[in-house]
Amino acid sequence: MPPVITFVCQRGELEAKAVLLAASLRRHLATPADLVACLPTPEAAWGRPSRAALRALATLRVEVAPIRNQIDDRYAIGNKIGCLDPPRSALGSGTDRIVFLDSDILCMARFDPAVQLAGDFRAKPTDLANFAGGAEAWARLYRLFGLPDPVRRVVATVSGDEMWPYFNAGVIGVRADAGLAQAWADCCRRIDAEEWVPSRRPHLDQIALPIAAARCGLEFTLLDESLNYPAKLRPLRPTPPVLCHYHNASVVIREPALAREVASLVEEHPALRPVLEADPAWRPVHLPARRRWWAGFRRPTAAGPAAAGQASAPAPAPNDIKPEALADALARSPAPEELRSLVDVSRRCFGWFTRHPSRAFEYPWVTGRAARLRSGHVVDVGAGISPVPLALALHGLRVTTVDNSDLFRDPAAGTTGWNEWGFLDYAVFQSAIRSVNGDAADLELPDGSCAAVYSISVLEHVPAATRRRLWPRLAGWLAPGGLLLLTVDVIPGTELLWNRAAGEEVEPTDVHGDLATLSGELAAAGLVAGERVDLRGLSGMRADVAMLEFTKA
Repeated sequence: MPPVITFVCQRGELEAKAVLLAASLRRHLATPADLVACLPTPEAAWGRPSRAALRALATLRVEVAPIRNQIDDRYAIGNKIGCLDPPRSALGSGTDRIVFLDSDILCMARFDPAVQLAGDFRAKPTDLANFAGGAEAWARLYRLFGLPDPVRRVVATVSGDEMWPYFNAGVIGVRADAGLAQAWADCCRRIDAEEWVPSRRPHLDQIALPIAAARCGLEFTLLDESLNYPAKLRPLRPTPPVLCHYHNASVVIREPALAREVASLVEEHPALRPVLEADPAWRPVHLPARRRWWAGFRRPTAAGPAAAGQASAPAPAPNDIKPEALADALARSPAPEELRSLVDVSRRCFGWFTRHPSRAFEYPWVTGRAARLRSGHVVDVGAGISPVPLALALHGLRVTTVDNSDLFRDPAAGTTGWNEWGFLDYAVFQSAIRSVNGDAADLELPDGSCAAVYSISVLEHVPAATRRRLWPRLAGWLAPGGLLLLTVDVIPGTELLWNRAAGEEVEPTDVHGDLATLSGELAAAGLVAGERVDLRGLSGMRADVAMLEFTKA
């Protein structure tokens, strides 16, 4: 049975570390092993990892399992103990060995956990002899649990001090049937209640670990530094360790070998990039250039990439707008050149321009107003698959797209069969665009940092209560004089907001509201109504559309 390797992934700084660890294991594992990312619960206490992190784990074939902190929700280090006893459902057909790794570890060389972490219980001595109590305190702790003093002593691997058994808890190998998790949690709770014990926080887990192993009757075998290398305290050697315990991103930035490893992992697994880019600590790490399949919006053909001077777009895909529909839209459009440009960008990048009739009017309306800004930061809420972010980037604007779709669109796999829905990392086409897979309500931007925020036929499809909570956030992002541009579907012949999503009714129309309700909500958020343009009775449309401009007071 293959060993199970577990680690913690919780919202915040451990997201980037966990996905990097998983990717490095997938690269260097010498024999099969099951990977399990343990998510602390309840979510009210620990949060839930981002969609981007969970998607990256899924692409790396990592099982996700809930765990509970059995010590104290204020003691985050205690989450690791639950990783030694994941739910049975996460263990597949079973295993005889559990390996726990701290999330801030990178695997850098061939790793065979069934061999290198074999035995009853394996761990490395701590780097430093940082338990302040010394031999007297250790003896008292062993008496507390009715255990004899251990005969063996170990040596701290960095400071060289001899000490009672005291282990770094970042890499642990143990028999699956040893019962160590339960004994470890119990020892932690009992030691935590003993006020005389020095260094309980943050070292409670390491103080309790050797005692828990002794209670379980486990003989320990020591790991050498190659299997838990303290990169925070020692520079890397020319030959990389198997498991490098780097602790934080600043160490990766300092060590060229670590930085190269991270960069190559991102190159190999593009799903890691949005996770790292969302964490400010990792942004200084030099990541490889994003792969661009259509440089300058010129799509490669079977004969190779389009020539630099090529002017015509490739033949449109089967899901492209019909020629007669485009001709009609161009004839009726108040901005036909803007529409032609959008169609060209869309075809060059996606191979098609949407057949949705109102988009030929909504897209140019948004780009025409936002592009007047000339410079600044613009946010697209619910971007989906659209040429608008690309067009605005070409106008010199910095664009952030946010979309919470679980449908991940990968241009490398081809765009045939795409439609307007899904999450796309637009930076594969234009580096001025940052794409976030998540809810707009969770997007963190400085107040007053945006010249414009827009949303194209999205926010009328969410419940009114959700919509109302979002307006103050969008308004907060806008600088004074900034624009909020909305296009919203309405029930034909009325002012009622469209109250359906994915074919299902969201809520009754009297709850969902109308255009006047919407304007009142935005006025309460400090936004002043401006231009309104109605699209009524478009052929092929089930809904009418209102295009609304608001300005931050």
